[in-house]
Amino acid sequence: MELTGVGDFSQQIYAEPIKYNETILDINCLVGTAYDFIHDEDFVFESGKLSFVIDDDILQDYDIEDLAIAWYNDENNSLELLETFCDNTTSMIWSEVNHFSKYMVVSSSEYFYNLDRTSIDSILKSGKADIVFAIDTTGSMSYPISNVYNNIDKFVSILSENNVDVRLGLIEYRDIFVDGYDSTKCYNWYTDVAKFKSKLKSLQINGGGDAPETAVDALKSANDMEYRTGVGKYIILVTDAGYKNGTTENVYATLSSEVNRAKTKGITVSIVTNTMYFDEYKYATEQTDGILANINQQFSYSFIPIIDKIGIDANSGCWVRLSNGFTVKLEKDPNLGDDTIDTDKDGIPDVVELGTKLTIRPFNKETGKKEEISTWTFYSNPVKADTDGDGILDVDDLRPKDFDVTIIENNEEKIEFNTGNIWYNIPYTAEDYMCTFMEYATGAAEIILTDEEFDDCTTLIGKNSKQKFTIDELVVISILNNEGAKFYLDEESSKTRETIFEILTERESRYYQRQGVLWWIEWKEVSKGAEKGFFKGTVYSEADLNLSLKIYQKIDFRDILDATLKVGAVVFTFTIAAEVLPIVVANTQALVYYVKTFGVVQGIQMYKYLGIENLPNGVISWLQMDMADGDSSLDDLVDKGIPIYKRGQTGEEYLKKNFPGESQQYFETYVDGVKYGRYVDMYSDGIAYEAKVGYTCLSKRIKHQVLKDAHLIEQNKVDKVVWVFFRSEITGKLGASRQLIELLNAYNIEFLFID
Repeated sequence: MELTGVGDFSQQIYAEPIKYNETILDINCLVGTAYDFIHDEDFVFESGKLSFVIDDDILQDYDIEDLAIAWYNDENNSLELLETFCDNTTSMIWSEVNHFSKYMVVSSSEYFYNLDRTSIDSILKSGKADIVFAIDTTGSMSYPISNVYNNIDKFVSILSENNVDVRLGLIEYRDIFVDGYDSTKCYNWYTDVAKFKSKLKSLQINGGGDAPETAVDALKSANDMEYRTGVGKYIILVTDAGYKNGTTENVYATLSSEVNRAKTKGITVSIVTNTMYFDEYKYATEQTDGILANINQQFSYSFIPIIDKIGIDANSGCWVRLSNGFTVKLEKDPNLGDDTIDTDKDGIPDVVELGTKLTIRPFNKETGKKEEISTWTFYSNPVKADTDGDGILDVDDLRPKDFDVTIIENNEEKIEFNTGNIWYNIPYTAEDYMCTFMEYATGAAEIILTDEEFDDCTTLIGKNSKQKFTIDELVVISILNNEGAKFYLDEESSKTRETIFEILTERESRYYQRQGVLWWIEWKEVSKGAEKGFFKGTVYSEADLNLSLKIYQKIDFRDILDATLKVGAVVFTFTIAAEVLPIVVANTQALVYYVKTFGVVQGIQMYKYLGIENLPNGVISWLQMDMADGDSSLDDLVDKGIPIYKRGQTGEEYLKKNFPGESQQYFETYVDGVKYGRYVDMYSDGIAYEAKVGYTCLSKRIKHQVLKDAHLIEQNKVDKVVWVFFRSEITGKLGASRQLIELLNAYNIEFLFID
């Protein structure tokens, strides 16, 4: 990136590849890797030139003239295409930019194709479908392929007449155990029917060996294709033979396992085959609501039922255009404001997940100008229960559009993250390992770790060093396995260690210098960048003291360690000064709960605000945050210093005024035999009142709160429980989801709406 401004900031700019966030990775027109361009400081530049060099592999599939640079506007979740220039001789494209953001290369033609510009309004007239033909190309398949080839125009035409816009995918397969593992070939997607037909016509009919073919491998390839989010997904497998189990990756894979994958992904599988194989394949169609068709019949008999089904599916709901370039099908027109409609069944009504109408103005390379297109912004994707793919459902996710690193499993042996990385816990201190290492080297008789323990530690260090952990992951590891983390972090930069330290302590490291080389000489706090040397004394930051092996790499490391304990450095393993770190590491179980539930970034913030005492209660859905800027993030709370459990003060003040009694009254409750605490917003004349401000959905924690209130009623600890819902002055929303109302009714909990 070339910048025009004051000063040289090039050393503080980072371009991090976006590896996990499905909010970005799901963008249908994305080419290659998206990057988050970050600057250490809040730096504003006058102008910049952002360039990408396009690999030859990508240019085999895309015309460089079609490629455009786009940035993702997090504020309203819109993908914004920039005017992009290219140089064919250097395979470079570039655009003018004026801020740091998430930037990526996209296919301009695919972007506008997906947006469906035939409709001016954000509500679309045509449904969308991705249809993959998986075709057996063994020796006996000449006629069936000709049937598909001769009628594909008719196939697409009929769907178009039924208001369905299709994208076609193609896979050919034979028998991987006879014709080789490369005999299953995926030719990806086609928006041009003529190009699809051309590829279909070029397929060679041969091979196959014995009668059954590896249709399971074909289904796997079809499942692995990148379907558009929110569109109808279909696989049509055409074969005149039975199937063999097994895929190129797993010879034990079965038809049922791949069919279940398709079902999970929302893909309908239809099979066109000989009637004698209907029983073999009926599991696939029954499980995915597909159709069995006779391969020996004419087109109108075999394919028309499939076409009809696709048409009915596509026209059964309401298609809307989202600001990120997606077109998705909702169960009902959101303009009607029906808050009982929840397309993705995540507990949040569509009208709550959607934002407002937004006219976007992407630059169209084909026309050479910006176009105005009507879309919907959104807080979370209304057709995807987990928008960012981090494993936290949107109803429970404080940041439903940003991938949060979470702990999947935490035990004595390992810490497993949702990124796929696994940290192997090292059960020995760095001091013990280094002592043993030094005594092995000097031939000393006394050692601290046995040979077996030393080898075990070395193996674990090696396993961890082969992985690349993110900052968020290292924050968790630094707390839960601080001694083990030192081995990994010692190889990282001092900046990485300092970043982790600042996240945990919310301040920069202090620096300490030993005033000489003799062991009895005291340490003294010095300023950052203090001069150091053999006779002047070593300078260490708190980050290095706690997150590296620097202290142990001195010959007199034992004495130095004793000295550092005296200067009050943060030593995670033993003690945490409240003034230094607002996380009590002794209570790691609670910390793990928050990180597992909300992700590292938000989980640590939640822990700092709510602590142990409020763990069972004060946690609420992101929909109840009442964010002024609508970004469903905790940054507002952090900036204002307002704990989450105090965000409902409007409601609590109303309760105090109209139902005087004991505020935040504590009760002991049980859910599924487990003891929990319950803080009631107001307890007045035997009635427990709970205040909810804004629109409230049935998240896991809200359900937990309902169950605790049900226990209060069942055990006669209160006469009754009343939930009172108030309109938010910030969002203007008031109400509760249908699922929440049903649960309240089921447990005889009363509710009121105060507007």
